[in-house]
Amino acid sequence: MRDQIIATIHKLMQQDKSAFFLTGDLGYSVLEKIQTDFPDRFLNAGIAEQNLLGLATGLSLSFKRRVYVYSIIPFTTLRCAEQIRNDVCFHKAKVTILGIGAGLSYGILGSTHFALEDISLMRSFPNMKVLSPADGAEASELIKQTHNTDGPFYLRIDKSKASFFTKGENFQLGQAKIIQPVAPTTIISTGAITLEVAKAINELITSEVGLVHLGTIKPLDEQVLQQISQQAKQVIVIEEHGKSGGLGEAVASFLSQQDTRPKLHHFFVDNYYHHQTGEQAYLRQVHGLDSASLTKRISQII
Repeated sequence: MRDQIIATIHKLMQQDKSAFFLTGDLGYSVLEKIQTDFPDRFLNAGIAEQNLLGLATGLSLSFKRRVYVYSIIPFTTLRCAEQIRNDVCFHKAKVTILGIGAGLSYGILGSTHFALEDISLMRSFPNMKVLSPADGAEASELIKQTHNTDGPFYLRIDKSKASFFTKGENFQLGQAKIIQPVAPTTIISTGAITLEVAKAINELITSEVGLVHLGTIKPLDEQVLQQISQQAKQVIVIEEHGKSGGLGEAVASFLSQQDTRPKLHHFFVDNYYHHQTGEQAYLRQVHGLDSASLTKRISQII
């Protein structure tokens, strides 16, 4: 996913001579082409992420340009919350925060590098739009659409290289992707965990399970959610994020305002302040979010 996003941004920077790219002392073997081809529009600001967001805002407002900020999620969101709130969002700056390491992507580095509160934080900021694509194909299309769109964006990037959607498939910013038609039991997921969810559904005894992927978490696709509230008897929200403030609570808030409300189940990463580390696939299994575990959990609900 990451490589496809960077390749897409490189093409956009070829077309848009004002676009600027900032990073906080990382991206080695990933960002060299942007650095080499656009040396006057690339800056490694070092391990100074709070300054990085202030600089991005200044560059965006001064020159009316799209600025990309690339760093690991906890360092570019949690560490910079004040700068994102007061600089980027207050001024509606054209800044795209590229957060690498969604969910448990950096599992081998421990809980300090987990990204399990970022959706909650970024959703809370006015003017911020939050994107959580399933793979590189979707991410690339969303990046293209956001480039000339006003205001800030946060893009949640999984480290996996798995692909799910077909290259060139149609994606629209703010619109859900209905992978399997809405059914009495419908699953809503976001991010790369959608791949695990799709595998799990294929193993179910029944095929009468809907699957809706939300590549845009904020704003939500209320039209599709309204359809789900009217047609589904139970909804399962699955996300590689903590319980509070993520997709599950966003969906619950919307459904609570509807005349018909299906029963809601929520699968998420629980108790992540422990000292267990490992590859993302292993940690997904620990938290019941791998395809085999999801198949069992979904079957029990059905």
